[in-house]
Amino acid sequence: MALRRMRLLEVAVVVTIVAILYGVLSSRLVVLGERAERAAMQGMLGQLKQQLNIQLAQYYIAGNKDLQSLQAENPFMWLERQPENYRGELASLVDIMNQPETEVWFFDTSNRELVYKVNRHQFLTIEGQNQQILRFVLNLNQSAADKQGKAETATSTVYHGVFSTAVPFTWQIDTSP
Repeated sequence: MALRRMRLLEVAVVVTIVAILYGVLSSRLVVLGERAERAAMQGMLGQLKQQLNIQLAQYYIAGNKDLQSLQAENPFMWLERQPENYRGELASLVDIMNQPETEVWFFDTSNRELVYKVNRHQFLTIEGQNQQILRFVLNLNQSAADKQGKAETATSTVYHGVFSTAVPFTWQIDTSP
């Protein structure tokens, strides 16, 4: 009888320890999963920014001054191979919201915006918007650059591009390891 009580006590202790470990681990996995999703989203924006720089260089080399046409293009078409989580062009955010998938990219043809549909959004805050949609727009900024080999006052316009947020958001995930 004493032996049986001891085994029941041991089982109760083991179950308690497993439950505590599960609680700690599951909350940590939520944070790690959200960090991974944020990093993947930022990585894709980085790849698109690289392709934008290549497109700008090709425009300059060709002497093309019409950068507005570049701003109207779908940046995913610049990639040699579209990522697996790119789902194509849709006409509006309503169409995007009706898509069941998450962790996917779309191009909104009506607003000319990149749209990322978030899966893990516990630490994400989007100003006045649905907490699942991140929107980015291509902005071309111009600055003056000196022409090499010309008079010091001669300048030309140089563009650089950025993908800005169409609607501000913060993704505040703790930074501790």
